[in-house]
Amino acid sequence: MELYAAMVSAMTFSKAVEVYARHLATNGTAEDAQSAILQFLDWDAASEDQFGKDVRIVLVSAKFSKEITTSVLWLNDHDLDIRCVRLRPYSLDSRILLDVQQIIPLPEADSYTIQLKKKAEESRQSRRFEPDFSKYDLTIEGITVANLTKRALVHETVRAALSKGVALEQIASLMPPNKWISVEGEIDADEFQQKAANLQAKLGGRYNLRRYFCDDSELFHVSGRTYALGNQWSVNTISVVDQLIALMPKGTAAYAKARE
Repeated sequence: MELYAAMVSAMTFSKAVEVYARHLATNGTAEDAQSAILQFLDWDAASEDQFGKDVRIVLVSAKFSKEITTSVLWLNDHDLDIRCVRLRPYSLDSRILLDVQQIIPLPEADSYTIQLKKKAEESRQSRRFEPDFSKYDLTIEGITVANLTKRALVHETVRAALSKGVALEQIASLMPPNKWISVEGEIDADEFQQKAANLQAKLGGRYNLRRYFCDDSELFHVSGRTYALGNQWSVNTISVVDQLIALMPKGTAAYAKARE
């Protein structure tokens, strides 16, 4: 398994897209490889510099020795991300049943472990990069909404575009597919969050609703469905806002950096 991790760590993003595209084609799947990988990584856009820097390792076996588990625990304490999954086959009549159990980290401690790693990574990132806390003023037909964060700027621009008759499909085409969650029915925030919490993400797992605008005043109701827009915006935020404004009648919307 470590050999595969080393191989992936040296792989470029474009090469990963190429390999995954071949896999999808072999299995007769029409899914777009690049969009799927971006959604899995929760990225807005491809980044060759960042791709492969952090690789997760999953060790799978019917049995793990004390030496292996001790080594994994030690390596995880030194910022690696290694999981041990035990597979045990059982025969029942003419069927083979497979018992799958994650033993490191223990499922009960998994969430806590992830939070600790996330906190450590955020601490490292804060030392490396200067955060951008720029605020923006957005003017729609002469009415200005002031001091918007980047994420709020995107959300308000989407709201304006919808109000001007721009099709949601056009708006969504400007963004990665993981920027939207939708459910059937024009419903309120409580019901939306209940339904969305049960949705299966495209590449497995559940959606993290904290990463979406999910309050009553933030949801969008279009053609019998309720939509939530993602609230994680950074790399290409301003270019998306520019493209959204271009979809509206000329002179409808404009933005500028807020005065400090």
